[in-house]
Amino acid sequence: MIKFAIYTSFYNSSKYIDRLYENIMSIDYTDFTWFVTDDYSNDDTKQKLLEKIKDNSKIVYVEQQHKMEMYWQPNKFIPTEYDYILLVDSDDLVDKNILTVYNNILLKYKDISIITCDFKKINEPDGALHSFGYIINEEKLCDKLEHFHPQVDYCNNLNYYCFGHGRCFKNIKDFEFKLNTFNDVCEDSYRMMYMNGYGNWLHVPRNLYIWTIRDDSISSIKNNNHNLTYNANFNIALETARNSQYESVYCYNSSYKEFNSMMFFDINNNYESISVISPNLDVAQKEKIKEVYIDKNVKFNEYSGCEYYVVILNYFCNTDVLLDLIKKLKSMNKKMHINMYYLNDCKYLDPETRGLDMRDTIIKYENVLRSEFIFLNYFYYIRHLNFKIYYAN
Repeated sequence: MIKFAIYTSFYNSSKYIDRLYENIMSIDYTDFTWFVTDDYSNDDTKQKLLEKIKDNSKIVYVEQQHKMEMYWQPNKFIPTEYDYILLVDSDDLVDKNILTVYNNILLKYKDISIITCDFKKINEPDGALHSFGYIINEEKLCDKLEHFHPQVDYCNNLNYYCFGHGRCFKNIKDFEFKLNTFNDVCEDSYRMMYMNGYGNWLHVPRNLYIWTIRDDSISSIKNNNHNLTYNANFNIALETARNSQYESVYCYNSSYKEFNSMMFFDINNNYESISVISPNLDVAQKEKIKEVYIDKNVKFNEYSGCEYYVVILNYFCNTDVLLDLIKKLKSMNKKMHINMYYLNDCKYLDPETRGLDMRDTIIKYENVLRSEFIFLNYFYYIRHLNFKIYYAN
Protein backbone atom coordinates (compact mmCIF):
# COMPACT_ATOMS: atom_id res chain seq x y z
CA MET A 1 0.00 0.00 0.00
CA ILE A 2 1.08 3.55 -0.76
CA LYS A 3 1.40 5.81 2.29
CA PHE A 4 -0.56 9.05 1.82
CA ALA A 5 -0.48 12.39 3.59
CA ILE A 6 -3.55 14.62 3.28
CA TYR A 7 -3.09 18.34 3.91
CA THR A 8 -5.62 21.11 4.53
CA SER A 9 -5.19 24.81 5.29
CA PHE A 10 -8.18 26.32 7.12
CA TYR A 11 -9.03 30.00 6.66
CA ASN A 12 -12.21 31.32 8.33
CA SER A 13 -13.58 27.80 7.99
CA SER A 14 -15.03 27.21 11.43
CA LYS A 15 -18.39 26.03 10.12
CA TYR A 16 -16.73 23.44 7.85
CA ILE A 17 -14.50 21.76 10.42
CA ASP A 18 -17.01 19.17 11.63
CA ARG A 19 -18.13 18.31 8.10
CA LEU A 20 -14.63 17.84 6.73
CA TYR A 21 -13.47 16.00 9.85
CA GLU A 22 -16.24 13.40 9.44
CA ASN A 23 -15.51 13.19 5.71
CA ILE A 24 -11.77 12.56 6.08
CA MET A 25 -12.27 10.11 8.94
CA SER A 26 -14.67 8.11 6.75
CA ILE A 27 -12.00 7.44 4.10
CA ASP A 28 -11.88 3.72 3.44
CA TYR A 29 -8.09 3.41 3.51
CA THR A 30 -5.87 2.86 6.52
CA ASP A 31 -2.41 4.16 5.63
CA PHE A 32 -2.79 7.95 5.72
CA THR A 33 -2.23 10.91 8.05
CA TRP A 34 -4.05 14.24 7.87
CA PHE A 35 -1.88 17.37 8.26
CA VAL A 36 -3.85 20.52 9.09
CA THR A 37 -3.08 24.16 9.79
CA ASP A 38 -4.85 27.46 10.38
CA ASP A 39 -4.13 30.18 7.83
CA TYR A 40 -4.36 33.25 10.11
CA SER A 41 -8.13 33.10 10.40
CA ASN A 42 -9.86 36.05 12.04
CA ASP A 43 -12.64 33.93 13.53
CA ASP A 44 -12.56 30.94 15.93
CA THR A 45 -11.27 28.49 13.29
CA LYS A 46 -7.95 27.70 14.98
CA GLN A 47 -9.46 27.17 18.43
CA LYS A 48 -12.20 24.91 17.11
CA LEU A 49 -9.79 23.00 14.88
CA LEU A 50 -7.38 22.26 17.73
CA GLU A 51 -10.24 21.15 19.95
CA LYS A 52 -11.68 18.89 17.25
CA ILE A 53 -8.47 17.05 16.42
CA LYS A 54 -6.99 16.59 19.89
CA ASP A 55 -6.16 13.00 20.83
CA ASN A 56 -6.62 11.82 17.22
CA SER A 57 -3.43 10.01 16.20
CA LYS A 58 -4.26 10.28 12.48
CA ILE A 59 -4.12 14.08 12.51
CA VAL A 60 -1.09 16.37 12.90
CA TYR A 61 -1.39 20.12 13.45
CA VAL A 62 1.31 22.23 11.74
CA GLU A 63 2.06 25.86 12.51
CA GLN A 64 2.77 27.78 9.32
CA GLN A 65 4.01 31.22 8.38
CA HIS A 66 1.44 31.86 5.68
CA LYS A 67 -0.52 30.08 2.98
CA MET A 68 2.38 29.94 0.53
CA GLU A 69 4.24 27.52 2.79
CA MET A 70 1.41 24.99 2.91
CA TYR A 71 0.45 25.12 -0.74
CA TRP A 72 3.80 25.59 -2.43
CA GLN A 73 6.10 23.44 -0.32
CA PRO A 74 4.14 20.79 1.65
CA ASN A 75 7.03 18.39 1.02
CA LYS A 76 9.15 20.58 3.34
CA PHE A 77 7.22 19.65 6.49
CA ILE A 78 5.63 16.28 5.57
CA PRO A 79 8.06 13.44 6.45
CA THR A 80 9.74 11.32 3.78
CA GLU A 81 7.85 8.20 4.90
CA TYR A 82 4.79 9.49 3.02
CA ASP A 83 4.83 8.62 -0.67
CA TYR A 84 2.13 11.01 -1.95
CA ILE A 85 0.49 14.19 -0.63
CA LEU A 86 -3.23 14.87 -1.30
CA LEU A 87 -4.56 18.45 -1.13
CA VAL A 88 -8.09 18.84 0.26
CA ASP A 89 -9.44 22.37 0.76
CA SER A 90 -11.24 23.10 4.01
CA ASP A 91 -14.69 23.59 2.49
CA ASP A 92 -14.50 20.66 0.05
CA LEU A 93 -15.23 16.93 0.29
CA VAL A 94 -13.69 13.74 -1.06
CA ASP A 95 -15.03 10.33 -1.93
CA LYS A 96 -14.36 7.82 0.84
CA ASN A 97 -12.66 5.62 -1.76
CA ILE A 98 -10.33 8.24 -3.24
CA LEU A 99 -7.15 6.81 -1.69
CA THR A 100 -8.15 3.24 -2.57
CA VAL A 101 -8.58 4.27 -6.21
CA TYR A 102 -5.36 6.30 -6.25
CA ASN A 103 -3.42 3.46 -4.63
CA ASN A 104 -4.66 0.98 -7.23
CA ILE A 105 -3.73 3.24 -10.14
CA LEU A 106 -0.38 4.43 -8.80
CA LEU A 107 0.72 0.82 -8.35
CA LYS A 108 -0.10 0.13 -12.01
CA TYR A 109 1.47 3.22 -13.58
CA LYS A 110 5.00 4.21 -12.63
CA ASP A 111 6.82 7.56 -12.50
CA ILE A 112 3.66 9.52 -11.66
CA SER A 113 4.44 12.87 -10.03
CA ILE A 114 0.84 14.18 -10.10
CA ILE A 115 -2.50 12.40 -10.05
CA THR A 116 -5.81 14.30 -10.32
CA CYS A 117 -9.48 13.40 -10.71
CA ASP A 118 -12.70 14.85 -12.01
CA PHE A 119 -14.93 16.76 -9.63
CA LYS A 120 -18.33 18.21 -8.88
CA LYS A 121 -18.41 22.01 -8.54
CA ILE A 122 -21.00 23.56 -6.21
CA ASN A 123 -21.73 27.28 -5.80
CA GLU A 124 -22.35 27.70 -2.08
CA PRO A 125 -24.42 30.95 -2.06
CA ASP A 126 -27.24 29.45 -4.13
CA GLY A 127 -26.41 25.74 -4.00
CA ALA A 128 -26.29 25.59 -7.79
CA LEU A 129 -24.45 22.78 -9.53
CA HIS A 130 -22.08 24.66 -11.81
CA SER A 131 -20.44 21.72 -13.53
CA PHE A 132 -18.80 18.39 -13.27
CA GLY A 133 -15.16 18.00 -14.26
CA TYR A 134 -16.00 18.34 -17.91
CA ILE A 135 -13.48 20.09 -20.09
CA ILE A 136 -14.21 23.16 -22.22
CA ASN A 137 -12.54 23.54 -25.58
CA GLU A 138 -11.07 27.00 -25.93
CA GLU A 139 -8.95 27.47 -29.05
CA LYS A 140 -6.85 30.23 -27.47
CA LEU A 141 -6.15 28.12 -24.40
CA CYS A 142 -5.28 25.18 -26.61
CA ASP A 143 -2.69 27.31 -28.37
CA LYS A 144 -1.29 28.42 -25.04
CA LEU A 145 -0.98 24.84 -23.76
CA GLU A 146 0.41 23.39 -26.98
CA HIS A 147 3.94 23.36 -25.64
CA PHE A 148 2.97 22.37 -22.13
CA HIS A 149 0.93 19.40 -23.34
CA PRO A 150 2.60 18.25 -26.55
CA GLN A 151 0.00 15.49 -27.00
CA VAL A 152 -2.93 17.81 -26.52
CA ASP A 153 -5.57 15.16 -27.17
CA TYR A 154 -6.42 14.28 -23.57
CA CYS A 155 -9.77 12.49 -23.47
CA ASN A 156 -10.52 13.65 -27.02
CA ASN A 157 -10.95 17.18 -25.66
CA LEU A 158 -7.69 18.66 -26.94
CA ASN A 159 -6.73 20.55 -23.80
CA TYR A 160 -7.32 21.12 -20.11
CA TYR A 161 -9.70 23.92 -19.25
CA CYS A 162 -8.84 23.32 -15.62
CA PHE A 163 -6.36 21.03 -13.96
CA GLY A 164 -8.75 18.79 -12.12
CA HIS A 165 -9.07 18.40 -8.38
CA GLY A 166 -8.12 15.67 -5.95
CA ARG A 167 -4.60 16.98 -6.54
CA CYS A 168 -2.11 14.49 -5.25
CA PHE A 169 1.64 15.10 -5.50
CA LYS A 170 4.57 12.75 -5.15
CA ASN A 171 6.52 13.62 -2.00
CA ILE A 172 9.77 14.71 -3.66
CA LYS A 173 12.02 16.06 -0.94
CA ASP A 174 14.31 18.17 -3.12
CA PHE A 175 11.39 19.79 -4.95
CA GLU A 176 11.70 23.58 -5.02
CA PHE A 177 8.83 25.65 -6.37
CA LYS A 178 8.84 29.43 -6.32
CA LEU A 179 7.28 32.04 -8.58
CA ASN A 180 8.29 35.68 -8.64
CA THR A 181 4.81 36.68 -7.50
CA PHE A 182 2.23 35.18 -5.16
CA ASN A 183 -1.40 34.71 -6.16
CA ASP A 184 -3.71 33.52 -3.41
CA VAL A 185 -5.97 31.28 -5.47
CA CYS A 186 -3.95 29.70 -8.26
CA GLU A 187 -0.65 28.65 -6.75
CA ASP A 188 -1.64 24.99 -6.49
CA SER A 189 -2.38 24.88 -10.25
CA TYR A 190 0.98 26.48 -11.02
CA ARG A 191 2.67 23.99 -8.74
CA MET A 192 1.12 21.17 -10.77
CA MET A 193 2.50 22.61 -13.99
CA TYR A 194 5.96 22.84 -12.49
CA MET A 195 5.88 19.37 -10.91
CA ASN A 196 5.08 17.87 -14.28
CA GLY A 197 8.81 18.25 -14.90
CA TYR A 198 9.51 15.67 -12.19
CA GLY A 199 7.41 12.88 -13.66
CA ASN A 200 4.23 11.96 -15.50
CA TRP A 201 0.83 13.50 -14.86
CA LEU A 202 -2.11 11.07 -14.74
CA HIS A 203 -5.74 12.17 -14.63
CA VAL A 204 -8.47 9.84 -13.33
CA PRO A 205 -11.79 10.31 -15.16
CA ARG A 206 -13.94 9.77 -12.08
CA ASN A 207 -15.76 12.21 -9.81
CA LEU A 208 -13.92 11.75 -6.51
CA TYR A 209 -14.02 15.35 -5.25
CA ILE A 210 -16.59 18.05 -4.49
CA TRP A 211 -15.30 21.59 -4.92
CA THR A 212 -17.27 24.23 -2.99
CA ILE A 213 -17.19 27.82 -4.24
CA ARG A 214 -17.66 30.44 -1.52
CA ASP A 215 -16.96 34.16 -1.40
CA ASP A 216 -14.86 34.32 1.76
CA SER A 217 -12.49 31.41 1.25
CA ILE A 218 -9.37 33.31 0.14
CA SER A 219 -6.66 34.35 2.53
CA SER A 220 -4.55 37.28 1.29
CA ILE A 221 -1.96 37.22 4.05
CA LYS A 222 1.33 38.66 2.77
CA ASN A 223 -0.17 39.08 -0.69
CA ASN A 224 0.37 42.58 -2.08
CA ASN A 225 -0.26 41.70 -5.71
CA HIS A 226 -4.03 42.12 -5.87
CA ASN A 227 -3.90 43.55 -9.39
CA LEU A 228 -2.46 40.40 -10.91
CA THR A 229 -4.91 38.48 -13.06
CA TYR A 230 -5.19 34.73 -13.38
CA ASN A 231 -3.90 34.85 -16.95
CA ALA A 232 -0.88 36.92 -15.96
CA ASN A 233 0.10 34.41 -13.31
CA PHE A 234 -0.67 31.54 -15.67
CA ASN A 235 1.87 32.97 -18.10
CA ILE A 236 4.43 33.23 -15.32
CA ALA A 237 3.89 29.61 -14.33
CA LEU A 238 3.98 28.47 -17.94
CA GLU A 239 7.32 30.18 -18.47
CA THR A 240 8.62 28.57 -15.27
CA ALA A 241 7.65 25.11 -16.52
CA ARG A 242 8.46 25.60 -20.19
CA ASN A 243 11.91 24.04 -20.12
CA SER A 244 10.89 21.04 -18.02
CA GLN A 245 10.83 17.56 -19.50
CA TYR A 246 7.42 16.02 -18.95
CA GLU A 247 4.93 13.64 -20.42
CA SER A 248 1.24 13.32 -19.56
CA VAL A 249 -0.35 9.89 -19.30
CA TYR A 250 -3.37 9.41 -21.56
CA CYS A 251 -4.32 5.87 -20.62
CA TYR A 252 -8.10 6.43 -20.41
CA ASN A 253 -8.70 8.26 -23.69
CA SER A 254 -10.26 5.40 -25.58
CA SER A 255 -13.16 5.08 -23.10
CA TYR A 256 -13.87 8.75 -22.53
CA LYS A 257 -17.58 8.56 -23.38
CA GLU A 258 -18.04 5.65 -21.01
CA PHE A 259 -16.24 7.41 -18.18
CA ASN A 260 -18.27 10.56 -18.69
CA SER A 261 -21.47 8.56 -18.58
CA MET A 262 -20.54 7.60 -15.00
CA MET A 263 -19.55 11.13 -13.94
CA PHE A 264 -22.96 11.87 -12.48
CA PHE A 265 -22.47 9.48 -9.59
CA ASP A 266 -22.32 11.45 -6.36
CA ILE A 267 -19.29 10.84 -4.21
CA ASN A 268 -19.91 8.31 -1.45
CA ASN A 269 -22.99 6.99 -3.26
CA ASN A 270 -24.32 3.55 -2.42
CA TYR A 271 -24.56 2.16 -5.94
CA GLU A 272 -22.51 -1.02 -5.97
CA SER A 273 -23.59 -2.69 -9.23
CA ILE A 274 -23.34 -0.73 -12.48
CA SER A 275 -23.86 -1.82 -16.07
CA VAL A 276 -22.26 0.18 -18.86
CA ILE A 277 -24.22 -0.27 -22.08
CA SER A 278 -21.81 0.51 -24.89
CA PRO A 279 -21.53 -2.01 -27.73
CA ASN A 280 -18.01 -1.19 -28.91
CA LEU A 281 -15.83 -1.76 -25.83
CA ASP A 282 -12.97 -4.21 -26.12
CA VAL A 283 -11.38 -6.19 -23.27
CA ALA A 284 -8.65 -3.62 -22.61
CA GLN A 285 -11.16 -0.76 -22.35
CA LYS A 286 -13.29 -2.73 -19.91
CA GLU A 287 -10.26 -3.39 -17.71
CA LYS A 288 -9.42 0.34 -17.67
CA ILE A 289 -12.91 1.16 -16.41
CA LYS A 290 -12.71 -1.53 -13.74
CA GLU A 291 -9.37 -0.26 -12.43
CA VAL A 292 -10.83 3.23 -11.93
CA TYR A 293 -14.00 1.81 -10.32
CA ILE A 294 -12.16 -0.81 -8.28
CA ASP A 295 -14.67 -0.50 -5.43
CA LYS A 296 -17.71 -1.12 -7.67
CA ASN A 297 -19.13 -4.18 -9.39
CA VAL A 298 -18.98 -2.91 -12.98
CA LYS A 299 -20.57 -5.00 -15.72
CA PHE A 300 -20.92 -4.38 -19.42
CA ASN A 301 -23.97 -4.65 -21.68
CA GLU A 302 -26.01 -6.45 -19.04
CA TYR A 303 -29.71 -5.60 -18.88
CA SER A 304 -30.71 -6.97 -15.49
CA GLY A 305 -29.41 -7.39 -11.96
CA CYS A 306 -27.86 -3.91 -11.59
CA GLU A 307 -28.83 -0.86 -9.55
CA TYR A 308 -27.57 1.65 -12.10
CA TYR A 309 -27.34 1.59 -15.89
CA VAL A 310 -25.40 4.00 -18.06
CA VAL A 311 -26.15 4.15 -21.78
CA ILE A 312 -23.92 5.84 -24.38
CA LEU A 313 -26.46 7.53 -26.64
CA ASN A 314 -23.85 8.20 -29.35
CA TYR A 315 -24.18 4.54 -30.27
CA PHE A 316 -28.00 4.59 -30.30
CA CYS A 317 -28.76 7.34 -32.78
CA ASN A 318 -31.55 5.26 -34.32
CA THR A 319 -34.56 5.97 -32.11
CA ASP A 320 -36.17 2.59 -32.87
CA VAL A 321 -33.04 0.82 -31.62
CA LEU A 322 -33.05 3.02 -28.51
CA LEU A 323 -36.71 2.23 -27.84
CA ASP A 324 -35.98 -1.49 -28.06
CA LEU A 325 -33.15 -1.04 -25.53
CA ILE A 326 -35.43 0.89 -23.15
CA LYS A 327 -38.19 -1.69 -23.35
CA LYS A 328 -35.69 -4.45 -22.66
CA LEU A 329 -34.39 -2.65 -19.54
CA LYS A 330 -37.93 -2.01 -18.29
CA SER A 331 -39.00 -5.60 -18.82
CA MET A 332 -36.03 -6.96 -16.86
CA ASN A 333 -35.90 -4.51 -13.92
CA LYS A 334 -38.63 -3.58 -11.44
CA LYS A 335 -36.70 -0.47 -10.42
CA MET A 336 -33.47 1.16 -11.57
CA HIS A 337 -31.53 4.36 -12.06
CA ILE A 338 -30.30 5.21 -15.55
CA ASN A 339 -28.00 7.88 -16.93
CA MET A 340 -28.18 8.28 -20.69
CA TYR A 341 -25.16 10.21 -21.89
CA TYR A 342 -24.38 11.94 -25.17
CA LEU A 343 -21.14 13.69 -26.16
CA ASN A 344 -20.98 16.30 -28.91
CA ASP A 345 -17.81 15.35 -30.78
CA CYS A 346 -17.13 18.88 -32.09
CA LYS A 347 -13.60 19.89 -31.14
CA TYR A 348 -14.38 23.57 -30.58
CA LEU A 349 -17.65 25.17 -29.62
CA ASP A 350 -18.31 28.87 -30.12
CA PRO A 351 -18.83 30.40 -26.65
CA GLU A 352 -21.69 32.55 -27.99
CA THR A 353 -23.64 29.62 -29.43
CA ARG A 354 -22.86 26.79 -27.01
CA GLY A 355 -26.42 26.62 -25.73
CA LEU A 356 -27.73 25.96 -29.24
CA ASP A 357 -25.25 23.32 -30.36
CA MET A 358 -27.23 20.34 -29.15
CA ARG A 359 -30.76 21.70 -29.17
CA ASP A 360 -31.95 19.28 -31.83
CA THR A 361 -30.21 16.38 -30.12
CA ILE A 362 -31.89 17.17 -26.79
CA ILE A 363 -35.33 17.37 -28.40
CA LYS A 364 -34.79 14.13 -30.31
CA TYR A 365 -33.84 12.05 -27.28
CA GLU A 366 -36.19 13.78 -24.84
CA ASN A 367 -39.21 12.92 -27.00
CA VAL A 368 -38.24 9.24 -27.00
CA LEU A 369 -37.47 9.06 -23.29
CA ARG A 370 -40.55 10.94 -22.10
CA SER A 371 -42.69 8.44 -23.96
CA GLU A 372 -41.35 5.70 -21.69
CA PHE A 373 -40.36 7.31 -18.38
CA ILE A 374 -42.24 9.55 -15.93
CA PHE A 375 -39.29 10.56 -13.73
CA LEU A 376 -36.83 12.23 -16.09
CA ASN A 377 -34.61 15.30 -16.05
CA TYR A 378 -31.57 16.30 -18.00
CA PHE A 379 -28.36 18.21 -17.41
CA TYR A 380 -26.54 19.91 -20.27
CA TYR A 381 -23.09 21.40 -19.98
CA ILE A 382 -21.06 22.56 -22.99
CA ARG A 383 -20.73 19.36 -25.09
CA HIS A 384 -22.19 16.97 -22.53
CA LEU A 385 -25.80 15.85 -22.20
CA ASN A 386 -27.06 13.63 -19.38
CA PHE A 387 -30.60 12.31 -19.01
CA LYS A 388 -31.13 11.14 -15.43
CA ILE A 389 -33.94 8.63 -15.05
CA TYR A 390 -35.50 6.77 -12.14
CA TYR A 391 -37.81 3.90 -13.00
CA ALA A 392 -40.00 1.93 -10.61
CA ASN A 393 -42.62 -0.55 -11.78
